[in-house]
Amino acid sequence: MKKLFTIDDFMVAFISALGYGFGYNIPMYLGWPRLACIVACFALGIALEEIISKIVFSKTIQQKKANRIITYVIILLVFLIAEFVSLRLLDTSLMEDLEEEFAWVVGIPILGFVVNLCIRGYRVRKIRKVYGDGSEGYIFDPDKEDVEDMNKQNKPITGFYDKDLAVKTKTGIYVGEKNKDIINYLGIPYAQGPVGNLRWKAPRPLPESNKVFEAVNYGPSPIQVEHGGAILKHHRQSEDCLTLNISVAEDSSESLKPVLVLFHESDFSCGGSADPLLDGNNFVTNHSDIVFVSFNYRLGIFGFIDFSEVPGGEDYPDALNLGLLDQIAALQWIKENIAFFGGDPDRITVFGVDSGATSIILLAASKRAKGLFKRAFAYNAIIESVYDIPKESRMVAKDLLKETQTTTMEELIKLDSGVLKDAAQKLWKNACIPTCDGNLIPSDIYQALSDGAASGIEFVIGIP
Repeated sequence: MKKLFTIDDFMVAFISALGYGFGYNIPMYLGWPRLACIVACFALGIALEEIISKIVFSKTIQQKKANRIITYVIILLVFLIAEFVSLRLLDTSLMEDLEEEFAWVVGIPILGFVVNLCIRGYRVRKIRKVYGDGSEGYIFDPDKEDVEDMNKQNKPITGFYDKDLAVKTKTGIYVGEKNKDIINYLGIPYAQGPVGNLRWKAPRPLPESNKVFEAVNYGPSPIQVEHGGAILKHHRQSEDCLTLNISVAEDSSESLKPVLVLFHESDFSCGGSADPLLDGNNFVTNHSDIVFVSFNYRLGIFGFIDFSEVPGGEDYPDALNLGLLDQIAALQWIKENIAFFGGDPDRITVFGVDSGATSIILLAASKRAKGLFKRAFAYNAIIESVYDIPKESRMVAKDLLKETQTTTMEELIKLDSGVLKDAAQKLWKNACIPTCDGNLIPSDIYQALSDGAASGIEFVIGIP
């Protein structure tokens, strides 16, 4: 089970306790009424807890141990500055008489630990009672039969098939599965599998085909770093992951419906469209006037890495932002084929949260994605998380060579994907994220948007 408490938890509790203590002591020193002191005590304590929690547990701080150490040093400096100001303005130390309030400073964190331990322990037991007792901190552990079922693969169909559930596209005929009034088409490839010599290559379009395929199982999830509690840990992973899923309500209407394309959240290192929380069937059940689409794209070292300084790397110029190129390829397939499923290619709306939202903003600024979507919902996009220059991605490539004991691209290409996944797991703190290359992504995203790069796209921007 994942650790219930860390040094971060203690720091939040400790600093909050200081807030309660000083929030009471300072007003008392200033002669405030006791009731006002109590109000100030709780106000400062709660405020500090909220602020410190957001800082300490932010993605940026948690990404690297050095960031956490720097944060604690800054917090210490803030306290020392406050002590200096107190001595200058109030002619007293913040620590004066604090011995009498020792219970505030030490007792409350300890009490908080005990209370939170009981609460978290109760919640974990309750969740495990519903979802099963997982190992290594994974609480969403399905039964063995369910694991086997979720890992079934689509197969070509050579005999009879239900033509009412079949849709002919430019790249093949796909036979979906009906769930009450919803038809789901799962695991449809939108590009050639980037395997073998196509590893770290830009996605290549599929040839036109009249072959018939099942579309009843999710395609493999992208190979990814697995964190504690990862929902997709039981779903098969593969480099051959460039698939999408379509859910549409069964009705007799001949008019084309608006299309909603979901960009899954992932930090660009994990996640996928097979996540049960992203189930299109549930969405269309409640919004039958929409055609819902989700898709996979390459993540981590398979999707965002710069090999320009590796011998042979000049043959892999697109490796820097492959995940974004996959997204563009998916949108192009949707644009060309969604009408066959009853979707309107001129009314495509993209939706994403966090890294999904960041991807949407980047594509909106890119000339390569021009005209692929009409509207966009982007919630909590963090453009500042994108690398300004390829230097960081080049460092990831060097670390990958060191971890795999290779020296050239030829050697990397020959490695089994499992070896690369193990290496990525060890290097997960080396963030593999998009880079402003001045080609696919403008060097100055804000300037590009200001100059009208996203003109013609209607936006809804969400800020937490």
